[in-house]
Amino acid sequence: MSFKLLHEAQSKLKNIIHSRFDSAVRSGDAASVERFFKTFPLIGEHKSGLEKFSKYLCTQVVLVVATAGAFL
Repeated sequence: MSFKLLHEAQSKLKNIIHSRFDSAVRSGDAASVERFFKTFPLIGEHKSGLEKFSKYLCTQVVLVVATAGAFL
């Protein structure tokens, strides 16, 4: 029974971290994006964290290039 409770808590924690990371990305809060990115390895979500952070970084690069292009 305690194993089931522990597994449920782990699942909830993973969902919270994923949700908060996504929320930080949507709101443009770079400090929170970095903070939540660092928690992915701690919950065994290395690959998922890298995929999400890579997507975020690619989006940021596109925005910077588009902004720089507007000034050229």
